[in-house]
Amino acid sequence: EPAITLPELPGIRFWVLGPPKDEKLLKKSNPSQNTAYGLDAGPGGSQALLIAGLKSNMGAAAGALLPGDSLEDPFDAMYSIPMVRAEHVPFFEKRYYGDSTDGNLYEKATSKEIHDQSWRRIDTSWMGASETMALQLDSATNNTSLVLAIERIATGEILLFPGDAQAGNWLSWQDLKWETGEAGGKKTVTGPDLLARTIFYKVGHHGSHNATLKAKGLELMVNDALVAMIPVDHEMAVKKRWGRMPLPELVDRIKEKTHGRVLKVDDDVKAPADLAKLKPANVSPEDWKQFTDRVQVTDVYYEVSF
Repeated sequence: EPAITLPELPGIRFWVLGPPKDEKLLKKSNPSQNTAYGLDAGPGGSQALLIAGLKSNMGAAAGALLPGDSLEDPFDAMYSIPMVRAEHVPFFEKRYYGDSTDGNLYEKATSKEIHDQSWRRIDTSWMGASETMALQLDSATNNTSLVLAIERIATGEILLFPGDAQAGNWLSWQDLKWETGEAGGKKTVTGPDLLARTIFYKVGHHGSHNATLKAKGLELMVNDALVAMIPVDHEMAVKKRWGRMPLPELVDRIKEKTHGRVLKVDDDVKAPADLAKLKPANVSPEDWKQFTDRVQVTDVYYEVSF
């Protein structure tokens, strides 16, 4: 679709980059090797276990639990031995059940066999994978993010807001193309062209590993006036076990691209004067002041003027 202009905002044009309409790109949340910064490992098998467990629980709630099923089973029935049967299989009975007549789960005496082996079983402990599963489901939604490139028509400068768009969304921008202008003065605008003119980048998905591509993303942002904002609470990300968020390799590269002009919402900045401590060593005081003079600091947000 062509760019959007609104009478209420003269001189401004909105380019809609995403989400992609290609289903394959929509489903592609993780980047391929060497296409992003500091790639993390992809999702493990814990999600598969959780899905099976959730399915059993939902079946039980609906009165559809099959004979032999148990709410404690982390595996699909096709790949498991029902608990009621396993209790009577000698191998499992010896190693995962037994009685507790000795009253000591961790008996160290070599002369006496440990009878109670229940501490070896995972039972419902595997449900701790639910947070990881939730993140994976969240990723499926993230890639449907509305992506806006907001252009100041007079200068061609772009403010890029990608939401939580992930790998497939970014890849889809590479082939976008528009024709602008009147007959005889038309020019072609492309997705990479909009990235090249970006002067403000709201870093995607709190700076996660799969929400800012490398060669087909950040490296295309070549405007020397680039400023970046990372909405993230690192301490909370650690508590939630969301991995490296923001990704250190990505943050380092953004700082290089912006000459240190990176605003993280969890930085200890409570007043404009606090921005001074964020100045990189290779940036002159004069250049840094020119940047900080354009930043307003409040208790809840930064405001950057261009």
